[in-house]
Amino acid sequence: MKKLQRREARFKGWSVGLDLHKGFIQYSVLDRRGNEVANGRVAAERNSLLELFEPWRAKGPVQASMEACGCFLWVFDALVKTLGRERVHVAQPARLQAIANSREKTDATDAWWLAYYLYEGRLPEAFVAEGALRELRIAVRELRAVTSALADVKRRFRAQVAQGGERLRSNAFETQAGRAELETLLARQHGMRGEALRRLWQRIQALRAERDEWAALVDAQARAFPEIGLLRSELAGVGPTLAPILWAELG
Repeated sequence: MKKLQRREARFKGWSVGLDLHKGFIQYSVLDRRGNEVANGRVAAERNSLLELFEPWRAKGPVQASMEACGCFLWVFDALVKTLGRERVHVAQPARLQAIANSREKTDATDAWWLAYYLYEGRLPEAFVAEGALRELRIAVRELRAVTSALADVKRRFRAQVAQGGERLRSNAFETQAGRAELETLLARQHGMRGEALRRLWQRIQALRAERDEWAALVDAQARAFPEIGLLRSELAGVGPTLAPILWAELG
């Protein structure tokens, strides 16, 4: 037996699409019939953003949408406080083909599509980390960035050593004996290669200390999530560093 496919009830209020940029915000406002009644742009500042919504809030319920991008979180947080969490929506850019493939690719068109998809109830929602999960996500991303930077400096150090005809043991940076060997190697280096190696070694020590600090912060944040303990205990190969990264990124 066939079932009638009914369209979801459209929002009975104002739908606002926001195309976000670092310097400005392009907006489009649709009424309850889906007609655009206002558009334009405001400065990408909290006061300007809230002033944009004041007249529409006075006329009835308002919902807003934006794409997940590099500068959306502050807008999201400001609107959640103003409109309520259920009225603020974040779109997954990869699933907004109407915007990506639009023949008229302008800021005004992008804002209109965001408003229209929201009005239709068809906006492809992106997951937004909030509260303790966002704090954990920030910490694990900083840990990953510092770890990556440390690995890069270590590679450069090894390359300089190899160019000088020397060799390092595989655990030279991690063990007491290895570090003693490094100090001996540095003592007999001269010229610009010696200067480069000494500077790289200083950076390695500083980055190791920063990495350890971020690891401690990640561990402290992870205690708020019992699920991370399950990941550590139930999945082979998932240790104290990988478990919080998985939980933070997968949401």
